[in-house]
Amino acid sequence: MCLLNNKAIIKEIKAEIKHFLEINDNGQVNPNILWDTLKAVVRGKFISLSAALKKLHSVAQEQSQRERKRGRDNNIRKV
Repeated sequence: MCLLNNKAIIKEIKAEIKHFLEINDNGQVNPNILWDTLKAVVRGKFISLSAALKKLHSVAQEQSQRERKRGRDNNIRKV
C-alpha cells in the first residue's frame, strides 16, 4: 500500500509539517537548514507510519492464517 494514497496519512503528514513550521519558522533560521530539517522530520514520520502499518498488516495476516488453520482442523475432525 502506498502511503500517499491514504487520506488519513496525508492528513497526518500535513499536520506534522504545519506543527513543525509553527515551532521552527521564526524568521531567524536559514531557509536551507529549515528545509533540510523538515525533510528529516517528514522522513522519520513516514518511516514511523510505515512501520506501524506493516505491523498491523502482519498481525492481520497472522490472524487470518490462524483462522484458516482452525477451519481446516475443524474440517479434518468432521471427516
